[in-house]
Amino acid sequence: MLHKLQKTRSIALLVLASAIAGSLLAISARSAQATAVVVPPLYKGKQIFTTQRPDLKIVDLLENGQQATVQIKNQGTGNSPAFKLRAYRWNGVQWISIGQVNINPLAVGATINAVIIAPQIVQFPTKYVVDPDNDVPESRENNNSAYDTPLPR
Repeated sequence: MLHKLQKTRSIALLVLASAIAGSLLAISARSAQATAVVVPPLYKGKQIFTTQRPDLKIVDLLENGQQATVQIKNQGTGNSPAFKLRAYRWNGVQWISIGQVNINPLAVGATINAVIIAPQIVQFPTKYVVDPDNDVPESRENNNSAYDTPLPR
């Protein structure tokens, strides 16, 4: 009977999110043996070894005719690589891309004014998204949009 109980012991796998550096801690236990492995977090298939990340945020928006000036600030703790700013218009059902501009790297605390020219900017409700493809690993990914009028997000 004792042999049967030992034989039916289950293998436990416990995965915990470590508060230290956002890493992943995997612990596997079988019988009386335990192994711990610290795995750095992944972003788009790349391991991230730093906690200093940019935080790109649209802080001001001015539309005038067919042009929009969008002020972007890196309010994070790390420098940003080059990124994109994209404009969308609302067609009553979904957001449609109407223009894009490439932005050079942005240092910590720096602000830049980016200009997008598109004929549909003042004709329709518009939204602007910095880093629309999430190419830049940021400390916050939920503050990258700005709207000229409140509409469905």
